[in-house]
Amino acid sequence: MKKIHYLLLLTLLVTLSSCVTNKEGYLAEFEKFVQGVEEKKSISEDEMKSISAKFEVYSQKYYDKFKDTMSSEDLQEVTRLEVRYYKALARNGFNEVKNQLKKAATAIEEIFNN
Repeated sequence: MKKIHYLLLLTLLVTLSSCVTNKEGYLAEFEKFVQGVEEKKSISEDEMKSISAKFEVYSQKYYDKFKDTMSSEDLQEVTRLEVRYYKALARNGFNEVKNQLKKAATAIEEIFNN
């Protein structure tokens, strides 16, 4: 099963590598990626691995590749996208904690009602 995940991750990274050829493409693809993370209601552990790998590609590999051609506004946009990404992860983490607390409260309630 792990081999399949690694194969999918490798395929994803190769796909991402071939899509971004300039800073405009990088910023557009990074924006789409962040929007996708923001739209998620919850993130599984396997999804988190994939999302983290994608983020690393956008925030390090592509950033290093295009940073010399970026204006100060472009650099600020990258920072805004990174902040939005971390905010989305924090929100999803909070939602997960909230769901776990609800489950625990239900279990406790069932114990006291029996």
